[in-house]
Amino acid sequence: MIDVLRQSERGVLRNQLAEASVVGGDSPVQLPIAVDSVDETDSSSDGLLPVAAQVRDGGRYLGDVLLYVMDGRMSLLEFAWVTDVRPSAFPRRDSILIEAAK
Repeated sequence: MIDVLRQSERGVLRNQLAEASVVGGDSPVQLPIAVDSVDETDSSSDGLLPVAAQVRDGGRYLGDVLLYVMDGRMSLLEFAWVTDVRPSAFPRRDSILIEAAK
């Protein structure tokens, strides 16, 4: 998801990946993220990242993966599903189609 962002945002968030970990939470569709020991943040990125990350099963649209930033740090990865049944797991990487938001 980070690779399709502007260079300024991409560099800061990519640097956070080594220190990022999923913390707490018991939901398969919301993964809280903690980023420790990172000097560089980018508060201009706060909120929902401008990335289109559609989840598909074959040709069927299942929802979107959203990445939120708070205080310049990655804070939450969420699967916003549109199906009738709540998913029991986060989508596999190979089912997510990622591009820059338009």
